[in-house]
Amino acid sequence: MSRDDIYVVTRHQDFRRHRSPAVFTLYCFKQLSEESKPQRQSPVITMAAQKIQYVKVILGTMGFGSDKWQQWITDEEASLPILEHAYKNGINTWDTADIYSHGMSERIIAKAIKQYNIPRNKLVLLSKCYNGINEEDSSIPVATFTNDGEMVNQVGLSRKHVFDAVEKSVGRPGTYIDVLQIHRLDRETPREEIMRVLNDVVEKDGLDHQIPYCQDTGVGIIPWSPIACGALTRPWSDRSSHRSQTDKFLDNIIHSREDKIDQEIISRVEEIAKKNNVSMACIAIAWVIKQGVCLII
Repeated sequence: MSRDDIYVVTRHQDFRRHRSPAVFTLYCFKQLSEESKPQRQSPVITMAAQKIQYVKVILGTMGFGSDKWQQWITDEEASLPILEHAYKNGINTWDTADIYSHGMSERIIAKAIKQYNIPRNKLVLLSKCYNGINEEDSSIPVATFTNDGEMVNQVGLSRKHVFDAVEKSVGRPGTYIDVLQIHRLDRETPREEIMRVLNDVVEKDGLDHQIPYCQDTGVGIIPWSPIACGALTRPWSDRSSHRSQTDKFLDNIIHSREDKIDQEIISRVEEIAKKNNVSMACIAIAWVIKQGVCLII
C-alpha cells in the first residue's frame, strides 16, 4: 500500500427515512468489485482502483471499552480474546471510533495487536471522527457535547478538530488508520472546508488510504447495524439482553416505536431461523451479505 493514496469515507445516518431494523448507510466508496481469496480467509470486497480489500463481515468494536460509557459494554479483559478469535478466523477488518468509550476501544485494539503479535499490515483499521472526547471521564454521554463552552473546537468537522481527532486516533492504537470515516455530518461547517481538511489530512500522512469525495466514482454500501443493535437476534417480545434493558438509544430507534413493519421483519427472521435451525443473527447477517455489501457486526 502506498501512503500517497489516502481515502476517506463519509458516513450519514437518517432514521427518518430508514426505519426498519436493517438500516443501510451510504458511504462514498469507489465502485466495489468482488475478488476471490484463499479458502481459509473470509470473502472480501475490493476497492476497485486501489485494491484495498475488506472482508464482507467487519468486526465492530463499539462494544469494547468501559461500562461507564454504556452499561452493556464489554471490558478489556473480555474484549481481547474476541479480537484474537476474529483475526484467527479471517476477520481482519476492524471498525472503531474515537467516541467509543472515549478512546478505550482504540486502545484495546492497540493492546490486541501487541499482545497477540498481529502483523499490522494484515489488518485494515477503520476509525471515525466528529464527536467530542473526554478521556478522563468515559461516563459522559455523547449527546451532552456541543461545540461551545468547554468543548469549543472539539466537536464537529472543523479543520482544527479533524486534525486533533486524527492525531489522537493515530496515537491511541499507536499506528496508522487505513480508513477515516466522518461519524456525523457537520451542518455548521461548509462542505468545502470539510473536504479541504480531509485532503490536508492526506498530505500529512495521518492515514493510509482515503476515498475522494466524488459521487461520479460510484457509491458502495456498508450497512449500519445489520442486526439492529441486537433487535434482529431475538424475538420481538424478548427484551432480556443486558443491552435491551440499558441502552436508551436502542429503545428510542426500535423498541419504543412499536412499528408494525419492524415487528413483521423480526418475526419473519425468527421464522426462517427456526426453519433452518440456526440463530436469528445468522439469518440477518446472511441476508445483508447477499445484498453484495460488507458489514460491521
